[in-house]
Amino acid sequence: MIERLTWRDGIATVLVAALMIGYASYLIVGPTTMIADNGDMAVIGFVFGFAACVVGGWSPRTDSGRPIWGALSVIALILVVVVLSSESRWCLAVLMGCIVILWLGTTLGHAGFGVHSSIGFARPPNEAGKHFTGNAESR
Repeated sequence: MIERLTWRDGIATVLVAALMIGYASYLIVGPTTMIADNGDMAVIGFVFGFAACVVGGWSPRTDSGRPIWGALSVIALILVVVVLSSESRWCLAVLMGCIVILWLGTTLGHAGFGVHSSIGFARPPNEAGKHFTGNAESR
């Protein structure tokens, strides 16, 4: 089902953009009073990413790329714990990438470019108005 982008997608976009600006400034400037180390940035990434997820309306039950987004969410949560325990800059970069991919996939899904777990990007609706899911029943 194709949805339209809503104000919720706009707020999720602002949250992810703010996170990426904060992350870029952390990489360029280094530690500040608010972000002292990689663990602080991971927690901020988790909070902003989770807020974008909640506001943007991502749900493993409603989005077509369910297994992909669920797996990326679990990976992101594991990466938060890894960064908190190891202060790894590389794991922090992968965490930020996971957050951006989750946001991008959800936003594209809401715009009508959904991701289906078995075929990659889903095709636009066919003439009958049904979404192609790769199943024989839907053709």
